[in-house]
Amino acid sequence: MERELQHFRDLVAHSSDGIYRLDFDPPVPLDVPVAERVEALLARGRIGAANDAMARMYGWQSGAQMRGRSVRELLVAEDPVTRASLEAFFAGGCRYEDVESVERDREGRRRVFVNTATGTLEGGRLVAAWGTQRDVTAERDALERLSESEQLFAAAFQDSPSGLSISSLEDGRLEAVNDTFLEWSGRTREEVIGRTSIELGLWPDAGSRRRLIDGVLRDGIVRDFPHVLPTRDGGRLDLRLSARRIVVGGRPCLLLSGENVTEIERAHRDLAEKERRFALLFHANPGPLALSRLADGCFIDVNRAFAETVGLRREDLLGKSAIEIGLWPSAEDRNRAFAPLVEHGRALRVPARVRRADGEIREARISGITLQLEGEPCLLVLAEDVTELNRAQGALAESEARLRAATEGSLDAFMLLDAVRDETGRVVDFRLAGINQVAERLSGRRREELLGGSLLGSCPVHRSPTPLIDHYREAFESGRPWEEEFEIRDRGLRRRWLREQVVPLEQGVAIWARDVTEKHAAEEERRRLEAEFHRGQRLESLGLLAGGVAHDFNNLLTGILGYAEMALRRLPAGAEAASPVREIASAAQRAADLTQKMLAFAGGGALTFAWISLNEVVEEMVELARPALPAGRRIEVRLGRPAPGLEADATQMRQVVLNLVLNASEAIAGERGSIEVETGEVYCETERLAAAVLGAELAEGRFAFVRVVDDGAGMEEEVRERLFEPFFTTKFTGRGLGLAAVLGIVRAHHGAIEVDSEPGRGAAFTVLLPLAQPRA
Repeated sequence: MERELQHFRDLVAHSSDGIYRLDFDPPVPLDVPVAERVEALLARGRIGAANDAMARMYGWQSGAQMRGRSVRELLVAEDPVTRASLEAFFAGGCRYEDVESVERDREGRRRVFVNTATGTLEGGRLVAAWGTQRDVTAERDALERLSESEQLFAAAFQDSPSGLSISSLEDGRLEAVNDTFLEWSGRTREEVIGRTSIELGLWPDAGSRRRLIDGVLRDGIVRDFPHVLPTRDGGRLDLRLSARRIVVGGRPCLLLSGENVTEIERAHRDLAEKERRFALLFHANPGPLALSRLADGCFIDVNRAFAETVGLRREDLLGKSAIEIGLWPSAEDRNRAFAPLVEHGRALRVPARVRRADGEIREARISGITLQLEGEPCLLVLAEDVTELNRAQGALAESEARLRAATEGSLDAFMLLDAVRDETGRVVDFRLAGINQVAERLSGRRREELLGGSLLGSCPVHRSPTPLIDHYREAFESGRPWEEEFEIRDRGLRRRWLREQVVPLEQGVAIWARDVTEKHAAEEERRRLEAEFHRGQRLESLGLLAGGVAHDFNNLLTGILGYAEMALRRLPAGAEAASPVREIASAAQRAADLTQKMLAFAGGGALTFAWISLNEVVEEMVELARPALPAGRRIEVRLGRPAPGLEADATQMRQVVLNLVLNASEAIAGERGSIEVETGEVYCETERLAAAVLGAELAEGRFAFVRVVDDGAGMEEEVRERLFEPFFTTKFTGRGLGLAAVLGIVRAHHGAIEVDSEPGRGAAFTVLLPLAQPRA
């Protein structure tokens, strides 16, 4: 028994097939879906044993090197063939025979194996599997290459522009044809296959085909065999046939290739006609034309216009070169004119100087191409006399330079517009023909973007072009200048003011535009400062008045409160007069609260500055105010992160938040409404601060803000102007001191207030306060 076992081991060790055992720890359950079994096999399977042949298939020397390696390391799990083989293993009851799998060796190269395997089951689970495998990678690669070769031949045969056919040499029956053959014959593949070309009428007579076959049998190949193919519609095709003897499936066959030369013959006829037309056009052309040999420069032909340009007869030019007749003032002139022709084989309007027969030097533009005539390189040249044109263009360029210098040096924007007319002659648009640097900067666009553009399609000043079109058309058609000052918005949507003058011209209008934004800005700033000054004077007067009244009332109320408290202490317990005295003290305290608001507006009262978190103040006061709001009011808080910090009087800041929230609640007329309270940090530019209440004197920078927004009725402009005046209110029960106190507190903290409100759109109050860092 031991000897038999040793024989078996030797057989396994020396087998050319790979023999292996897979162990699964933990075992693979078989009561789950197939996809889960496959994933478990890939994840848990490891090589328990393998012979040396198996190892060599993967690039190792011995089976011991494979022991313990993961199945997933070897298999290409994502390959459909591998996935299908594993599913087949489980479908066959944990066994399969001669099933392909795609795997990878230790170098990562793709390998194809044919596997036979059987599993070992315990308790309904797969614990191991024994198998053998053969490496068929080379066989599969060979089959794929063979398949690709067959596909390439089939594609080349089918897609060839030549007409191709394969027929039996024995009986002449067609076995294969391509689409070109079918197109030429006018028949379908079903009509052709299995029949002879004689039966199909593809040969005018059997003798022609016999001569072709005899040539193939004698020489093995025939080339350029002339053939006329009758078409099904009664026409004919001129073909050149090539035939070769081939063997297909052990049988002698004829491979026939046909080239359609019908168009070539037609092309020969067309060429002769074109040469005739070229000669006609050459001599009838009003432009000076000359045809010369490239080798020696001698003229083969010239037309009448060329002879007149150089001042000689045609007969005196033929057979001579340009150098012989003295056409070039110097060799440098000739080399400069013909350098592009020598380098690129063509030239287009190359400036040159030529000498007439009478010695006059004329300016020309040389255009030409090199070409072949009867195999000889030649040169066809058009020599335009541009002497007078250059003079006119020089004068025009000088005039344009003077105009350009005047417009480019101007401090005003300049634009030149050409009128665009419709088919009736009516001016419907203007096109930009010129623009200076100032207009370019004003429009915010490059000159290349604007020139040639439609005014209606792309107005350079970003203003509705229709009024401009009307004014420009009126000035152009009436011949009277037009002038206007108007507001625009540039590319950055900034407001600009222009003063525009339109001068009518023969083909359009010239426009001069001056930027008067600074003048308007100065006027607006003057009006704003005056309004701010008057408003400040009014608030200052009201503040002085409120402060004086508050101080006097405070003195009076101090006495009232003091005596009321003294009276209460002296009255015996349960005295009837105690209740009225308490009412007196309560009323006096409410009056004192009002005087504190008046003092806050006036900037009076001592302030205790310390670092505070704006978020904590807002949370505290919103929670304090929430129970006092009507049931239908919804208040939402959005706190900025990180929490903004201030150097401020905490009590005063609580008063600001509370007053703004209560003001927002009172602004909501209906039973239901919403209030939003938001905090955060924001960078404020000078322009933004200048538009805010108290912000004109503040420097731009980062500010903490608290914003209170309501969805109430909103405010008219007249109400917004008097919003912070003490005792001004639009509410029946209001006293007009809440927002006035907010103004005084914000002023004392060197902040500003933004108000955004319109009728029907609610109101938003934003208090801006200088940021501060916590003290160390």
